[in-house]
Amino acid sequence: MTWPATLPGTFLDALPADQRGEAEAVALAWMGFLPGMERALPAAQARPGHPALALLAGLVALLGQTPAAAAEAARHLQVARRRADRLDAWGQGLLPLAEHWLSGELGLALRAAEQLAAAHPEAPLTLKLAEWLCYLRGQAVHGARLLDLALWFGRHHPHHPDVRAIEAFAHELCGSLPAAERCALQAVELRSLNPWADHALLHALQRGGALERALAFAEQRSSSWSAAAAPMALHNHWHWALLWLETGDAPAALRQWQQALAPQPVDSGTGELIDRIALHCRLELAAAEPLLPPFDPVWSALAEAIGDRVLQPEAPLIAAHYGWCLARAGCSGPLAALRGRVEQLAHHPGAVEPAWCWQPAGLAMLDGVVALAQGRHADALALLEPVQGWFPMAGGSDAQAQILDQMLLVAARACGRRPLVEQRVGRLRADRPQLTPLDRHWLSCC
Repeated sequence: MTWPATLPGTFLDALPADQRGEAEAVALAWMGFLPGMERALPAAQARPGHPALALLAGLVALLGQTPAAAAEAARHLQVARRRADRLDAWGQGLLPLAEHWLSGELGLALRAAEQLAAAHPEAPLTLKLAEWLCYLRGQAVHGARLLDLALWFGRHHPHHPDVRAIEAFAHELCGSLPAAERCALQAVELRSLNPWADHALLHALQRGGALERALAFAEQRSSSWSAAAAPMALHNHWHWALLWLETGDAPAALRQWQQALAPQPVDSGTGELIDRIALHCRLELAAAEPLLPPFDPVWSALAEAIGDRVLQPEAPLIAAHYGWCLARAGCSGPLAALRGRVEQLAHHPGAVEPAWCWQPAGLAMLDGVVALAQGRHADALALLEPVQGWFPMAGGSDAQAQILDQMLLVAARACGRRPLVEQRVGRLRADRPQLTPLDRHWLSCC
């Protein structure tokens, strides 16, 4: 089975055939989260004045979510801007999207992606960019926008396995679990190596409480993940570990996770780092005594790996993960730097984006998460309860943002706030066709 190109042919017209192939390979790798995205940077270096390659390299660099990656992206985008007259119509629409993303104006970048999609359905990479921007702004509240785009591209590319995988994920974000499962399986039929379709199905099965089916599917599909891009492979293993945690078997979750981590360096990319922090945080939150220090060596190593990422938290949820880790590791200096950066993001006078989540809730979320990590339950409750409505807008998927709900539950339980615990658990019950053992654990805390 073949599928349409991921980039418009006119975008790469001025390149020799081999370099056109390189650029298309980068786009295809990004669409499926397969190895090859990293080829964008040497391709741009080989043709330093070509704006299309520079633009593609700048977009790939933005995925790094570090100050160094942002600086590299800025250099490539500057090249693209200087030679923008040589870009085709899609490239000229893509450039402002990339520049909004670089400046932190993610809402403007997402609007640019939607406009670009409407004008250029021949370029499915736009859909993948929009999906990532939805992630940074909170996929739980952007599911409908992503689904609109996925259905649009699906009409033009009905047999594209990655478009179908994104549609599956968007259905799950909208709570349409049977449609999510159907689309994910269709995507795997179109291309067996499809870790993003696997990811969408794991999301849907976990959200539906179908843990036995989800565990069996993970077992069946996991051998293919080794051929995916490393961050994607680890993220699917993270979901697999979460499934064990949902069954109430924390030791199995930890064993599964440690097995997945064995070949991975601790100073790997930002996505892998967030997954590492999130898994150990969830294990602590689900424990009977969540703030005992069984993972102190882990927190110290992860805090060191964060490094200067404290200056580049691209969503409030990411800042919250960094804050939890640094507080659990007792790293007061980096924690102060992180708080200072979040404060800047919340009060940037000329920016549109802080009005989305940073300004009304970002600082309170960070301070509340840090308070809970330090065992100050009353402070955590006072900070987190007023901004709980912003949790889905803090970044991440519905499964990832759930960690903020769990933190609020722990703080409310410790403070004897039974009505609040019952309210949060009631929402959880309403979202699932059937409760999981972890759900019942939270219920038992009422």
